[in-house]
Amino acid sequence: MKKYSKVNRNDEFIYVKSGNNYSFINNILIDLFYVILIFLMVFTTSNITTIVFISSMYYLILDTTLSICEVISMYDTFEISIYKVLDLFDLEKEKINHLNKINIEKLEFNNINYAYNDKKILTDLSFNLEKDNKIFITGRSGSGKSTLMNLLLKYLIPDDGNIKINNTDINNINNGVIRNSITYVGQDESLFTSSISENLSLVNSNSKKINKAIDTCLINDIYKKNNINSYYILEENGLNLSKGERKRLLIARSLLKGSDLVIFDESFNEIDVETERKILNNIFKNYPEKKVIMISHRLNNKDLFDKCYELKNKKLVLKEE
Repeated sequence: MKKYSKVNRNDEFIYVKSGNNYSFINNILIDLFYVILIFLMVFTTSNITTIVFISSMYYLILDTTLSICEVISMYDTFEISIYKVLDLFDLEKEKINHLNKINIEKLEFNNINYAYNDKKILTDLSFNLEKDNKIFITGRSGSGKSTLMNLLLKYLIPDDGNIKINNTDINNINNGVIRNSITYVGQDESLFTSSISENLSLVNSNSKKINKAIDTCLINDIYKKNNINSYYILEENGLNLSKGERKRLLIARSLLKGSDLVIFDESFNEIDVETERKILNNIFKNYPEKKVIMISHRLNNKDLFDKCYELKNKKLVLKEE
């Protein structure tokens, strides 16, 4: 960060300086041309051919010189980005272990504080997931719901407090192990340009498990509605299906990962309330071993969960019925 912080602070000055240099050189060359032209006309016997030749050479030199100035100006402009890219090479490589998983019996957030750009997002937040395996979290947009999960997955680091899995601080657990043990389904998950079957089998599940996920997420209804089957080829990110249908495929794929904890972060936002309720009931029935955290601004189906929390005033507050 130090490498380009000085450049970043003075980027506007760089642009102005480059533009001024460009204008200065242009004016100097024009003035020089007029001086030479006047000198030839007054003090020499140069004919029109010589003057035309000198004029042509002048414009050639001017064009070349200004092109060089433009390249220099472009370098000044991109210098900030160059330093930022080079700085990435100095980052310590993250040690990831994708092979191991842990069975999450207990999850604790203890007095978590987190701020971004000096703006407090979470303050003294505490939260436990143990016996209650179905948790619903709501809150206004931008309140920090997704931040909470990014802290759990170690994409962010809390300023104070700690997070524990099975009484072990997550700082003592390999990042890959945590991310392999928790399935996070966000708003921007992607489908690949291949068949529906191939999209679902990416996690190397057998046909029995795939069919279970298909039944759970009502994928057969998608087949019937669109007169397609599992070999149907999806366009980029599944654009030849509706948004709700794409979400159902993504949820089905998440269930096949086999992790003990599944986090649905606004994953049902394009699915109608009735279908959402059916799928959630199916998940709780067919995957009773899974702990589920659902983050949603939509409250219609919160009654299906053991506990409902609201992220309010930078803290999680248990909502009593």
